[in-house]
Amino acid sequence: MTVIIDGKTYHADTATDLIEKIKPIRWDSDKIPDADAYIKVMVKTYKKMTGKRMRLPRGDTETKAIAMFEILNDLGTWEYKKED
Repeated sequence: MTVIIDGKTYHADTATDLIEKIKPIRWDSDKIPDADAYIKVMVKTYKKMTGKRMRLPRGDTETKAIAMFEILNDLGTWEYKKED
């Protein structure tokens, strides 16, 4: 999996590992302990940016993380590729 944010490319084998790699670029990363917390922050950020609710599937953290990356890719916020 790959995500490109502000021209920088991040790679990982899973979406949750990808979150761990990109989490440090947030100014408040010290307040985000894990991938679940990161997803919650991004859901709130999405709502602020778009005025819409980010609809994530029920399931484990990996399932939600993949959906989050796909939604942000569709919005044009980040470039996300599930398979390299």
